[in-house]
Amino acid sequence: MVARSEEEARKQGELAFPDKPFRLTRDEAVLDTWFAAAIWPLSTLKWPEGEDFREFYPTTMLNTGSDTLLSWVTRMVAVSLKLTGEAPFREVLFHPLASDLEGRKMSKSLGNVIDPVDFIAGSALEALNQKLLKGNLAPNSEELDRTKRFQATCFPEGIPECGTDALRFALVNSTSVSQTILLDAKDVIRYREFCDGLYETVHGALTMLPRDYKPTSSAYGQRMARRIGDRYILHRLNTASREVEGAMEEKKFWKATQGIRNLWCHHIPTYLKYYQSCEEEDTNSESLPTIETLYAVIDGALRMTHPFMLFITEELWQKLPKSPHGDTPSIMVAEFPGQSPEYEYPYAEEEFNLMMKCAKEIQSLCQGMVIRENAKVRSPRPFPQDVGCEKDSLGIKCD
Repeated sequence: MVARSEEEARKQGELAFPDKPFRLTRDEAVLDTWFAAAIWPLSTLKWPEGEDFREFYPTTMLNTGSDTLLSWVTRMVAVSLKLTGEAPFREVLFHPLASDLEGRKMSKSLGNVIDPVDFIAGSALEALNQKLLKGNLAPNSEELDRTKRFQATCFPEGIPECGTDALRFALVNSTSVSQTILLDAKDVIRYREFCDGLYETVHGALTMLPRDYKPTSSAYGQRMARRIGDRYILHRLNTASREVEGAMEEKKFWKATQGIRNLWCHHIPTYLKYYQSCEEEDTNSESLPTIETLYAVIDGALRMTHPFMLFITEELWQKLPKSPHGDTPSIMVAEFPGQSPEYEYPYAEEEFNLMMKCAKEIQSLCQGMVIRENAKVRSPRPFPQDVGCEKDSLGIKCD
């Protein structure tokens, strides 16, 4: 019986069970669902005298789905304003709602909810079907058959193991489209491949560092970058740091993931090719700044990526050589890579891209003219030293 008083509840019982004895028992744990939700900012902090309430109220931000504005958010604000005189949070961040590829909101009643664990650990199609039978859909119903057909179309071979990092990155990157996230397994698989590429890139970079290399106490080293390639990649790291930090401040997280992906997929691989071409040309006096640049870029890019890919960045960062004076135990507490004014080289990217374009054209000519491998191509006049060439040699491998 639901009533405002015991007397009212007894009358309801007499109507429901005429001429039958009954006993009323008050449930001590009954609270209207939405009222319980409305007092959530207060009850969790032990209002009004709790130490947590005094220290943490009002909170910084509420992150919730866009469908809870009227049903939950407004109730919390109204109750908190009435009881405390302050709104319970300073900002509200509404994230898009996950939908299936047919555009239907994921719902237990529809049976189209995909357990995140299925993306993280993988799941066979048969296992996905079995989960439907344990859900809210009626056995042998038309909706159950439709959902099974939908699963067979979207996941004919099941869902491959993708890991937590790939799922998180895919979801964050999907928020740019609209207020709806069309959760596609292909997107998650694509970012699993991105994780694989990131892992291979860092391991490849580690093999280029001397075995006994120890970074300086400064994250970026204390020597100026002499080569145009070093200046290019440090400038790109600075630019990416500025873009990612700005996107996070604006709560446009998809812009941050796009900047990170561009850095790992384009700029760092380009620099690693350049670095390899410089290894044979380096003299002892020139090699250390380039090594420091390589280390600084990998270290900074991992720290920049960490908020979106927690696990793979932690594992790779732990493999990096550590400074003798470094005492940061985990990338979780490492400083976010800030911008370094001394590595702001606006001209470097244009000059470096021109140099790489020339190198590509020369390689094409070498292949067309069947010039032997590792041939030296002589320029009619000496190249500037800061282009990264030794005397008048471009040092381009014709392979």
